[in-house]
Amino acid sequence: MVPKTCPDHYTGVTPVGGWIAIGVIAVFALRAMLRSVTASADGVRIRGLIRTHILGWPEIDHFSLGRLGLYPAVGIVHPKRGKPLAMSAIEVAKLSTAQGRANAEAMIAELNQLLAEHRGGDEPRAETRAAGGLAGAASEGSGSGDCGCSAG
Repeated sequence: MVPKTCPDHYTGVTPVGGWIAIGVIAVFALRAMLRSVTASADGVRIRGLIRTHILGWPEIDHFSLGRLGLYPAVGIVHPKRGKPLAMSAIEVAKLSTAQGRANAEAMIAELNQLLAEHRGGDEPRAETRAAGGLAGAASEGSGSGDCGCSAG
């Protein structure tokens, strides 16, 4: 008779690591679904995958659509001080259609228009108007803002 080298049942470490991994994935999936850009009378709230940023209109220089970090085409808010912030809710996917890019550009243009209105009629910088726009391929119409402009 050969002695058993493996126990009949699993003893030892419980599968806690698996449950932690499932929890982390669930949190990121939920945050991904809740990504948004919401404009209000006070400014914009940018809810991303990891953090939420709230910027008042006086803190914002302009909005644009371009490359930032790992994003090939994403909405970008340019604060007057500090680094530009990606608005991942306004993103043009690599395989996006022309309509998707046009939707993104329209959202950026609307954010720049709202910024100009809250500045008292000052126009955003020239390159902002030229670059303005949201890419709709990412998440069209999933957010809602007080001003009617949002991407989620």
